[in-house]
Amino acid sequence: MTSTLGRTRWQRCVVQLTNAKRIPRRSQHTQGYQSVGSFHSDDLGMLMSLSDEEYQAPPLPVAVEAANEKSPSLQEDGSDFLLDRENWTFLNHGAFGAALKVGHRRAELWRWHLEQQPLRYFDRDLLPNLAYATRRLAAFCSESRNNSDKQARVRQGITLIQNATAGLNSVLKGYRRVYGPDSRVILWDTSYGSLKKLAAHVFEPHQIIEIPFQSTYMSRFAENDPHQVFLEALDDTIHRHDCATIGHCLLVLDHTTSNTAINMPIEEIASHVKQTYDNIQVAVDGAHGLLAQKVDLEAYCGPGGTTSNNIDYYVANGHKWLSCPRGVGMLFCPDADLRETVLAEPAIISHGVDETDLLSRFVWDGCRDYAAALALPAVLDYWEARNVDSVRSNMKHSLVEGIQCLADHWHDSSCGETDWLRAGITLVPTSLLGPMALVRLPRIICGSPTDIKTSKEAKEIQDFLFDHHIEVPIKCINGELFVRVSCHVYNEVAEFDRLAKVILTFPN
Repeated sequence: MTSTLGRTRWQRCVVQLTNAKRIPRRSQHTQGYQSVGSFHSDDLGMLMSLSDEEYQAPPLPVAVEAANEKSPSLQEDGSDFLLDRENWTFLNHGAFGAALKVGHRRAELWRWHLEQQPLRYFDRDLLPNLAYATRRLAAFCSESRNNSDKQARVRQGITLIQNATAGLNSVLKGYRRVYGPDSRVILWDTSYGSLKKLAAHVFEPHQIIEIPFQSTYMSRFAENDPHQVFLEALDDTIHRHDCATIGHCLLVLDHTTSNTAINMPIEEIASHVKQTYDNIQVAVDGAHGLLAQKVDLEAYCGPGGTTSNNIDYYVANGHKWLSCPRGVGMLFCPDADLRETVLAEPAIISHGVDETDLLSRFVWDGCRDYAAALALPAVLDYWEARNVDSVRSNMKHSLVEGIQCLADHWHDSSCGETDWLRAGITLVPTSLLGPMALVRLPRIICGSPTDIKTSKEAKEIQDFLFDHHIEVPIKCINGELFVRVSCHVYNEVAEFDRLAKVILTFPN
């Protein structure tokens, strides 16, 4: 039977909607309970194990005319987003994202379907469609998609979760549970604030090691190979704390740091760690990963299920750069042994906790709104119709144009992209930037070694911008003030120009 995965993505959505309206739905009765708990649906592990040729996607059970779900414009004018761009200059997509209309509409249709007959939704429709959404995400995050063995292992190692925070809770708590009080967790001073609080809750103070990257090593980018700066910071910290002699350590990397908007070379760091130390597992906080960065889960699956790129856990959000409705994320673990030990218990334990497959264990965490996860296929259709690599390249190009605009207004207009780091306009070279960057504010307000700024001044400027209908965060880094600009497909240089001019009116 031919899989619907082979159809043109948007055409498939319309066909499924049409079929859902025209064809009377028949219950897919199973012999006894096959899924978690007492749900009347097929076993999720079985649905994830099927090849693309064997698998048949469930029809969309949404009673709505196909014409009601309009095709997206695929334009870069922001019309495909729900954002109020007429009244706001929005340069803060990296904070909580901004939803695509197509995903929001699909989520609303699922909510409507739920309330029409709740038991039909929970017992029979929900889990098969969550499995379908998970398969779609696994394919979206696989670069080649032509290695059936690796594709099967990707599907075995992936599960939908609510967000990256839920995934990190499962990883850190599971690691501490399995490896005990003598284990260590290695963070960076640039790690996300809630991750630091999570680590402090799960581990004792002596178990937490922090790499002083921002305070000690970040200034070395201008004179050294950027990738070597990360490795030097890591190795120095490991040797200083004798981590190589400790039984078990968990290193947490950021695909992109939140506060400082730096892309870590995660594959190079992870490879170095596994080649140099035999007691360190690697987790990646990919909150800013999906769409903004290349996330190739297939590359993490080495021969026999080992991790050739040495990344043991990857967590991600769907609501940020992928622009899903809020409430869907991803957890990936390519190693079967770690799935059965560290990830034996999800952050929220429910019906699936005793199941052998990861999706059954994690995807159901109680009666809640799953519409964001169910809308995921519609969002993936949207991006696949655009060519993801081109989207990523265009966002980076627009960001560089935006930074140049700010540099021209606030700093030396003769400084080009290659001069930004040495001139102190950006924190890092553009090779370490995705669609988000920190740009130093004008000298008169950014601070200096003799005029140390704090988060108090940062908030005052951000509030001032908000009053002018500009949404963008101000960050205080080592006593100086920066603006963190995000650039999605809808952003334009004119928005950076407005930001630059309004900042210059700030009452100093």
